[in-house]
Amino acid sequence: MDINSEMKKYYHERAQEYDDWYLRNGSYDKGKELNKLWFSDLNILKEYAENIENRDILELAAGTGMWTQYLMLKNSVLPTDSSSEMLNMNHKKTGLDGLILDAFNIPPSSFTGYNTCFFGFWLSHIDKEFVAPFYEGLIRGLSKKSRAIIFDSYFNKNELNCLNFENQIQQRVLKNGSVYNVYKKYYTKKELTELGDLFFDTYKIFTTPNYFYIFDGILKT
Repeated sequence: MDINSEMKKYYHERAQEYDDWYLRNGSYDKGKELNKLWFSDLNILKEYAENIENRDILELAAGTGMWTQYLMLKNSVLPTDSSSEMLNMNHKKTGLDGLILDAFNIPPSSFTGYNTCFFGFWLSHIDKEFVAPFYEGLIRGLSKKSRAIIFDSYFNKNELNCLNFENQIQQRVLKNGSVYNVYKKYYTKKELTELGDLFFDTYKIFTTPNYFYIFDGILKT
């Protein structure tokens, strides 16, 4: 099984337990001090999402709706994901009807009614050989000069929630004991800048104190 197919299966199977990561439940509980830092940083992302307004947003890899629920407050949002189970969880949280979509195969001009794309914790799962085709497909699929907003993690040794991590492949285990290989790339600010220069006309990069980055820019046409 190729890594992308394996990741799709992993996240489909993980849907029911995915929010444990955000909420620091079970094996993700790092103790009082680290949890405090986590929730403080997570709140920065939440406030950023809540302050996005008057946009028509295509959300890729929307998952269980953690970010959908904030984006929808002041915007029109279409949550998409490759997993029907993730979209079912999303619907329970947001009431929105989602769309099954493979983010690697966005049909040209298919989302020209959307002027913004959002994806949270998805960029880090795109293997380097697929990064350029992904962005090129995104640019072709959206309206011209669309905005792209990205939330993701930068490297923090306390967040390696896996059995093994080597050559950007993590071995992760679900509660049922099944083990999956997951591609995970922790971008540096320099690498994000290089990505921005390639695919964006303008962009800004923000980092939270401990865990996350925010990339916000206008895609090239």
